[in-house]
Amino acid sequence: MSAWNPTVYSRNIPLECRNRLGSLRAEGHRILCVAFPPAGGNRWCIVTDKDVVPRNIPTECRDRIQTFRSEGHRILCVAFPPEGGNRWSVITDRDFFNRGVSQACHDRMRALRNDGHKIRWVAFPAVGNRWSILTDRDFVNQGVPAECDTQMKAFRDRKERVISVAFPMSPGLQLGGNRFSICTESGAFFNRDTPPGCHRVMRAMSHAGVGRTAMVGFHPGGGYVVVSDASPEGSAHPAMEDNGEVFSLTGLAEALRDQLDRKEVVKYGFVIRRGPALRAWASGPKRSVFDAPAADFSVFDCFNPASTTKTITSVALLQLLHARGLNVNARIWRWLPEDWTIPASVRTITVAELLNHRSGFREGDVTYAGLRKMVEAGIRPQDKTYCYKNPNYGLARILVAILSGRSPAVGTGPMLAATTALGFRSYCQENIFDRFGVPGVQWKPESEEPTLFYPNPPLPNSGTTYGDWTNRPGSAGAHLSLAELATFVSRLAGGDSLLPQPMRTAMEEGGLGWYRGGSGRGLRYEHGGFFPADRNGGAQLHSVIFGYANGVHGALVFNGINAEVGFDLTAAYDEAWQKPALRAVSRTRRITLIPVPERIEAMRGVPGWEEGVAAATAVPVLRR
Repeated sequence: MSAWNPTVYSRNIPLECRNRLGSLRAEGHRILCVAFPPAGGNRWCIVTDKDVVPRNIPTECRDRIQTFRSEGHRILCVAFPPEGGNRWSVITDRDFFNRGVSQACHDRMRALRNDGHKIRWVAFPAVGNRWSILTDRDFVNQGVPAECDTQMKAFRDRKERVISVAFPMSPGLQLGGNRFSICTESGAFFNRDTPPGCHRVMRAMSHAGVGRTAMVGFHPGGGYVVVSDASPEGSAHPAMEDNGEVFSLTGLAEALRDQLDRKEVVKYGFVIRRGPALRAWASGPKRSVFDAPAADFSVFDCFNPASTTKTITSVALLQLLHARGLNVNARIWRWLPEDWTIPASVRTITVAELLNHRSGFREGDVTYAGLRKMVEAGIRPQDKTYCYKNPNYGLARILVAILSGRSPAVGTGPMLAATTALGFRSYCQENIFDRFGVPGVQWKPESEEPTLFYPNPPLPNSGTTYGDWTNRPGSAGAHLSLAELATFVSRLAGGDSLLPQPMRTAMEEGGLGWYRGGSGRGLRYEHGGFFPADRNGGAQLHSVIFGYANGVHGALVFNGINAEVGFDLTAAYDEAWQKPALRAVSRTRRITLIPVPERIEAMRGVPGWEEGVAAATAVPVLRR
């Protein structure tokens, strides 16, 4: 079995715990609970539908879990009060056992049980004698943040049963304050002041189709685990048959994985979808051992996907045209800053020509000053043929900002540089990202532990984020995860929520940030992204977002060299169509790790190479 459904995401938790979560998911376990004792460090307990894995928890707690299991109980929840020591609570499908919890909490659990409730969950805020008990019918809170209690009651009023609640603990066990996370049986959740990225990952899981977000576990050091209790294999998708052959989303995932496993890449990942089904995979380091803390790449990690951002920019501009009753043949000069000197040649350029790279612009950069210089230099009429240039989409951001009314058309250069960039970003947030559930999109790397891209193999101090695009957005720079990019494509290609049908048709037929591709097996629209090695210290990125006309959508990225990778999406898609009998045959993965001695030799002589030798096995560079 391959665990195609990314049902677990963790950040800044103990490495052993993270690895064990990964192996359990790969073995088909559904994670039910992840708990961390308040002492922090490598102390944790993972509860699944098949097993319980404790590490450095109180001995009596571990023994009690074993006793319950030997008696046929199914463990549902383990929790640790903030006072630490030998204090804990174990809840099963038939009973519970407490040690060292407050007497009031214990007595209330007993009273609920005596009244016929089945205890299902308990959680403790970061201050003593405060708790939240969840049953199969209701909940009881004492001393939890007032907003938490209010939100839980609001869920109850809407007939949504709360199935988990958790309270972040600041490093050093400072007071928790108004910090909490609530998950319900329907998959709804509410967070307040959770650690960076936690809420966004939960949104991405929910909107990407992973399944119900069931619980969050908070590590005392500021880390967290987000868990969906959906099947790690992923759900089935609507049948699709053509000429006696059947399409398999799993088959496409296998073909993509096999292609990239055979190539020499540092990391890769993809998310593909059809209907309610999702298949995802990621391999390689988010950050290598040279950029502590080392971490594995995930489909929920944000990064700059390069020019795939252009599709987002195109949607923004086309939305505005539609809202104002305009079409793609509108002339762009009407929404350029009024103090720019606009030559007659530029006054001929249409929105369609700008977005399909037939504007005639040949030189320039994507900064405000560079765009002004480019426009004022004019174009040659004979140059209005296809020529892919990033400044076309840099200029599109200015059109979006002014056409939307979020930036004035009059002002000083520095002021308009700032207001057009801000106006574009805010428009995209409210009218694109918010519509598919992505809060607070940044156009720059995360401030803590951003995703890094490397030369091959990774070397000390060699990772790059490709920089800050806050003041030059449009052609690239929207920091999104693969899960979020795939959701964007599904919303764009699968309905009118982002763009009405007339504008989608214009986008597809005119190549407006969305190019036609595919084979006889299926028509698709796509846009790729590329950061070249020779401009980024050897760190090369390729990305692609794509949507097939039959409802197969996806996003993919790999960190490698194009000439050696030779990635072929069409071949992978075609391979996913097979006769039913052939599809039943299991596939064999072909993957060869570079031997450790070779990796060590490759690092020899590089400054700091000695420090990397001990961890060389953690650098997953793949070879043909």
